Amino acid sequence: MNFSINLKDYQEDILPFRFRGFWSEGACFLRIRIKEEKILFFCVQLPNYTGTSVTNAIENVFEAAVDYLLEKNIVTVNEELGFLDKIFTKKEKLEKNRYASVFNYVLSKSILIEHYPPGVGLAEDGSYAKVNFGSSGEPAWSYTKKEKIVNHIGCKDALSIDYEVLQKWQEPTAS
Repeated sequence: MNFSINLKDYQEDILPFRFRGFWSEGACFLRIRIKEEKILFFCVQLPNYTGTSVTNAIENVFEAAVDYLLEKNIVTVNEELGFLDKIFTKKEKLEKNRYASVFNYVLSKSILIEHYPPGVGLAEDGSYAKVNFGSSGEPAWSYTKKEKIVNHIGCKDALSIDYEVLQKWQEPTAS
């Protein structure tokens, strides 16, 4: 069973971007930039945010981003099933294999940058980290300077952000 996966050029800034946190739904700023089959996810921890940090839930953030691309039809999948696959493969197994193919495809085409603005998190001046996922899905962070990431991805404004906009964002209060 094979899947042909297509990826459209796309860009969007999402505030808040929702993901599954430890105790409740989490939120962050997420920038998505897709050009020529290359994906940049720029995930920013929000100031004054008290939920699960993007660091603690980075796997969930990435999974939610893949789901988002599927929901928006930015990633499309064509099934190339043989005759026997069509007859004998259960729908649940087919869907699971389809999702795994999309997830791995997006992972292979993407760079995920995690950012804590100045004054948010442990580094007083803020931090940037490239997040890589190992073969069993465990994340690893490579902390570096913004300029080094910009040189690597070749796009100056991809990591520019209006911190005032982030500062104004507030979690909804329970009523």
